[in-house]
Amino acid sequence: MSGSVGGNDPWSVFPLAGGGPGGAAAPAMSPAAPGAAPDPWSAFPLAGAAPAAAGGGTTPAAAAAPARGGSLYDLAGTAVSRGLGAIAGLPNAAAEADRWLLRRLFGEERGDAIARYLDVGADHAPTQQQAAAAIMDRAGVRETEAESRLGRLAQRGVEFAVGSAVPLPLGPALRAGGLGARLGELGGQAVQGARLGAIAGVASEAAGQATAGTAAEPYARAAAGAAVPLAAGAASLANRGSATVARRALEGVTDTQLAVAERLMAQSRAAGTPLTADEAIQQVTGANQRLQTLRRTVEQAEQGAPLRQLMQERPAANRAAFGRMADAELPAADPLTAPTIPARLSAAAEQVLAEARRARTDATRPIFEMAQRQLSTPAARPQVRQAVEQAIAEMDQAIRADQSGLLARQLDPVRRSFQRPGASGRLEPVTDIESIERARRYFRDTLAAPPAPGQPVIDRELAARVGTALNGLRDRLRGLSDSLATTSGRGPYGVALDRYADISRTQVEPLESGLIGAVSRQPTAPGQYRTLVPDAPSLAALPTTPAATRQAVRQLAARDPGAAQDLISTYVRGAFEEASQRLGSAGQREQGAAGFAATVAGNAEQRAVLRSAIEAAHGPEAWRGFERLLDVFDAQQYRAAAGSQTTFNTAMRDDLTRGGLVQGAVAAANVPAWSRRLREVMEDLRYGRNVGRIADILTSAEGVQRLRALARQPAGSAGAAAILGGLFAGSRGWSDAPGDAATTP
Repeated sequence: MSGSVGGNDPWSVFPLAGGGPGGAAAPAMSPAAPGAAPDPWSAFPLAGAAPAAAGGGTTPAAAAAPARGGSLYDLAGTAVSRGLGAIAGLPNAAAEADRWLLRRLFGEERGDAIARYLDVGADHAPTQQQAAAAIMDRAGVRETEAESRLGRLAQRGVEFAVGSAVPLPLGPALRAGGLGARLGELGGQAVQGARLGAIAGVASEAAGQATAGTAAEPYARAAAGAAVPLAAGAASLANRGSATVARRALEGVTDTQLAVAERLMAQSRAAGTPLTADEAIQQVTGANQRLQTLRRTVEQAEQGAPLRQLMQERPAANRAAFGRMADAELPAADPLTAPTIPARLSAAAEQVLAEARRARTDATRPIFEMAQRQLSTPAARPQVRQAVEQAIAEMDQAIRADQSGLLARQLDPVRRSFQRPGASGRLEPVTDIESIERARRYFRDTLAAPPAPGQPVIDRELAARVGTALNGLRDRLRGLSDSLATTSGRGPYGVALDRYADISRTQVEPLESGLIGAVSRQPTAPGQYRTLVPDAPSLAALPTTPAATRQAVRQLAARDPGAAQDLISTYVRGAFEEASQRLGSAGQREQGAAGFAATVAGNAEQRAVLRSAIEAAHGPEAWRGFERLLDVFDAQQYRAAAGSQTTFNTAMRDDLTRGGLVQGAVAAANVPAWSRRLREVMEDLRYGRNVGRIADILTSAEGVQRLRALARQPAGSAGAAAILGGLFAGSRGWSDAPGDAATTP
């Protein structure tokens, strides 16, 4: 090549595309205009460039054929350098493509003029060959071609893989959350591009070897290499509609939530009643309007048959799954003893109360006996008798105040309990502490108990007057005991009363007024269950907590284990049967298990209390088995009911209709009226294909994973632009001139 004027043109060492016949170099470019910006690429001479020849000419090594054979470093370095050069030369390749298009549209002269006017910048960026040569020079790599066919296939695969590892497009990655997610997205696209590039490189080289030495060789290389990225792009476009709806449906859902949903999917299949992917995801994230609309749209479509079949099989699958779980964890009660559950549980509760009262009596008896000995001395007995007689007189006065005489029948037994026949046959006041305490408690219990059928209610004022008399008796005896104490200011009677009251307040009364007392008074099994596990524990008539229910069930189970277990098993089994049978239509029966879950554990409080009851009666393992199925049943609530076409439905159908290259072209074209029907048919085909794909994903065992992969599918194939750009510019081992040195086998 002859030197340029002045010998200072840094581009003179590079032959222009479309040189003279036989590959001869075209005349060198003119020098840069005065004042032009310096060319940053001039500092990178071509690998192996010869010194300037006499007269200013150069013989660039790039124009010579690459060496055959060589070290592994040179072979690999050549492939990598060409791949990196392809990336650096993409702007030039794009500019050349623009020029080629302008020349074809307007002719060469006018096209070049338009290109110059538009400043199409092919001259402002290095070509892919120039960039590769600079990289090889810097790395000390001698441009080398493999000698064997397999070697050239491998070398071309590496070259294309390196040049295609470009994370394109960047949009999905930039929208991802967090730096880690962005880098992961970019890395995934780079790997995808490298994989496609390697395949394209091998395909291009194989086609070149098959047509070596013929005029078809460059075109064969181009066609084979371009087929791979074009096929990948077509596949991506084919999934565009379904990928769009998946991406929108999973917007805001994290990887952690999807991992939990995947475990729930596996859990449902292990139970024998599979969930769909949308149900599992919503069980973790909460209701998702887009997922529900997608599910409804797909299920109502003709191609949604897999979903409809799963729904038709669900009632039987749920019943079988519940039966297996219940037989293993919540055994059914014996039909012969089931009717006795309420009586047995009430008896167990009464036993708990009786044991608490007996413990109170046992704890205070020694102190009362000490008080009895103190107040039975000859010095104390007259004062005790006087105190009792005063109390009897006050009670007689209160009873006589009842003008109707209706209350005498109820209060007379209380009064008579303070007297007993003496030696002369006459009624004498009792003076022993045990009898006095028994009479006082008898009156207390009489006031607390509801009146018997046919008996009048005791007037509160009258009852208060009788209570005042009894309290006065207690206080007089306490004072007497204190006055007789020799070592301290407190007598044994007062100590015994305080101890008795303390045990009542802390141990007996909580049982009587709490769950145990309520169960003892409940005549039916459902009432007893609702007492222990209410629908709204904190708002129930008798509020409860998981700890309170656990303690109560443990106390009942300790007295009658079978009664506590049978109560819970019978209610839970009955609730499932009721939820499964009370709904009329088939669609409602499919939701029966979700209704059961809402009945027995409709809120977090109720679930926690139910857990405590099951663990106390049947053990922790029983709850874990029950909870696994409960989670599956609860997730079934998110199946959207069939409804009219809403705005969401219409938008969803539009998304599912989009996708194909042909469909997009027809939609964009100004087609005549007679072809509108053809367009509608194509849209229906696209809609059906996308709906069928979504239906298959939702019902798949790997549905969550596949839906996530579909949502994250990039709009285009990573690296495809690099592959096609390289093929267009002729830097992928082929050129416009058949028999070029770079393509000669």
